[in-house]
Amino acid sequence: MTPQTTRNLLRLLAGVLAAALAAIFTLTWVHGRRAERAVQARGFAQCAQAAAAIHGQMAAMEGVARDLAAKLGSGQIRPGQIQAEVARTLLAAPPGITRMGVLFRPGVASPGGQPFGPYAERIGKGVHAYRYESIADYRVKEWFVREPWRAGWEEPHLSHRGGLAVDFTQPFHLPGANADSGLVRLNVDLQGIQDRVDQLDLGNLGFAYLLSAKGVYLAHPVDDLVRSQKTMMDRADNAGRRRLADLVARGEGGFTESTSRSTGLETWVFLQHIPDLDWSIALVYSKQDLHLKGACDRELVALDITLGLALALVLIFLGFRGHELGRDNLWKAVIAGSAAMVAANVILFYFVNTLPPAESGAEFQMMDPTGLEKFKLNHEFRYIAKERVRTTFIPTGVFLQAMEAAGPGLTRMTGMIWQRLPKATPRDQRGISFPEAVSAEAQPGIEQEEGDSIIQFYPFKAVVREEAGSESAYPFDRARIRLRLLPRPFLKPVILVPDLDSYLVPAPKALPGVDRDLQLPGWRVEAAEFAYALENYNVTFGTQAYHCETSGPELLFRVTLKRNFGTPSIAAFLPLLAVAGLLFTLVLTVSQTSDKVKATGYGYLNFLRTTIALFFSLMVAQFNIRGRIVADGVISLEWYFFIMYAAILGVSINALVFAISDNPVLRYDDNAVAKLAFWPVLLGCFYLNSLTFLW
Repeated sequence: MTPQTTRNLLRLLAGVLAAALAAIFTLTWVHGRRAERAVQARGFAQCAQAAAAIHGQMAAMEGVARDLAAKLGSGQIRPGQIQAEVARTLLAAPPGITRMGVLFRPGVASPGGQPFGPYAERIGKGVHAYRYESIADYRVKEWFVREPWRAGWEEPHLSHRGGLAVDFTQPFHLPGANADSGLVRLNVDLQGIQDRVDQLDLGNLGFAYLLSAKGVYLAHPVDDLVRSQKTMMDRADNAGRRRLADLVARGEGGFTESTSRSTGLETWVFLQHIPDLDWSIALVYSKQDLHLKGACDRELVALDITLGLALALVLIFLGFRGHELGRDNLWKAVIAGSAAMVAANVILFYFVNTLPPAESGAEFQMMDPTGLEKFKLNHEFRYIAKERVRTTFIPTGVFLQAMEAAGPGLTRMTGMIWQRLPKATPRDQRGISFPEAVSAEAQPGIEQEEGDSIIQFYPFKAVVREEAGSESAYPFDRARIRLRLLPRPFLKPVILVPDLDSYLVPAPKALPGVDRDLQLPGWRVEAAEFAYALENYNVTFGTQAYHCETSGPELLFRVTLKRNFGTPSIAAFLPLLAVAGLLFTLVLTVSQTSDKVKATGYGYLNFLRTTIALFFSLMVAQFNIRGRIVADGVISLEWYFFIMYAAILGVSINALVFAISDNPVLRYDDNAVAKLAFWPVLLGCFYLNSLTFLW
């Protein structure tokens, strides 16, 4: 093959690699966008369904007022019958309507301009009839004074029962009247709407909320936002929420991305306007629940770097005219190509060190107060002896004061745990257990009364195992230490929940519950968080009082540690690089030229003794590394040593064959093939092994 033909083929290969790299980026982007659009379509569909359900629920209540107004307008009900009719109508109306009545324009249904307002209110399962004017003068109410009257829903307000309510008014005409004769008015408790919103299935961390025309929270997992009548603008502390508030004000639907203030988790928010009500419903999904693969997926990064490296090597070979097979050109191409492979390895290690590990599908973070309230609603009842029993939630906090290595794969944790318990809680039902600890001690300490609760403190010491699976990435690995907590009354309907109110900044990166002075040699604390593990026990624990629940939630306090890779990297890679450099110098000494042999003292036996010494020095370095970590099987780092063992064997065989064989390929330019191939082959094998850190 002529140099020109080789150059053309290499140019073609470079074009193919460039096209493949562009295609991978394009296909990945298209696939990601398609997946996002599919999820968004499902989100909008679910949002529209929820809006339609709420509209239907409220429309049924509107129908009650319109039917009564129609009967009044047609003369079916005489003024003396209105009180009884209102009571009968309320008794048959949807349970969300707590009060309703008819408020006449003064003088229309009573002499002398006196007010007349037959009204009724639900009391238990019955109805109490009364006159509105006996409680308050409705003639001075803002909604009555404002004319012209219109049919529609008012802004929410706190009802006399302490909950949030909203009123609906429907004007009516008595027979022969030229103007509105009065209003039919409903008072609707929004608890039913709250229950419907809470029942939406939005994943472990998702939730929904309902807003009025002015952006006031009508339903939200956090009751304080509803009771205090907070508005969307009160919490618009980022661009996503400001956009939502603007859409609500304009009466439009839409989509936006936002970030949780407490957890830092990215969320997708879908907004749907409900025109007849002039309300808006928002569905908030956590991207962690959506399991969307982003552009920085670990496999994609590995593929992109590999294609980029291949393209760079081809261009380097072309740029230095390696296809002409000149000695100087080949050496320049080898040096530049080796530098490119070293750079690719460094880039790979950068992503290994920065990309977060994959989340466990059986665990989910719980550091958001809103998500915690939704979690409580989802687990409000549990099954004990196959009976539905209301769950008791016990706020539990953890403060970690010290951590230290307790052995290979073991960590000793010391700190304080506290619980907020009702005052009537018996002492034999207080306490914490650590089901995954190798050893643990947590005796009840001091207790402190606070309102209707008792804060019980438990100083604790526990030795726990690190989660397995990340050791293969040594020395770029992370360790996750999880303290699994169970309540002492294990067979009772009790769930421990994180006491998030006790942490100033409940964000994982802010290390809530971790002493600022805590240090663990060789590691850096990267995050601390509460989470839930979905455990499914396949036993009854020997009692019929326990009913096996599928994926029952159990509280975890997780601490994520990131290894300080500087010192371990030097200890791991320095012997490899030193042996590789010495081995290459040995390859350079292989020669049949008398002047070179005389200058270097090359001889096969001397060569063999040196390679044996290098082999044993590598073995010592490998055993030292293996003694620092606990892992089943071979870790990724050890394969570098195996590659070097193979390189030592290959170089030894090359020297032997070169000494006793007349093979023209080996003899070419005094063993130039082996000398030129040493670094590309060795670094290429290193790079292929480096890919395993990302896969």
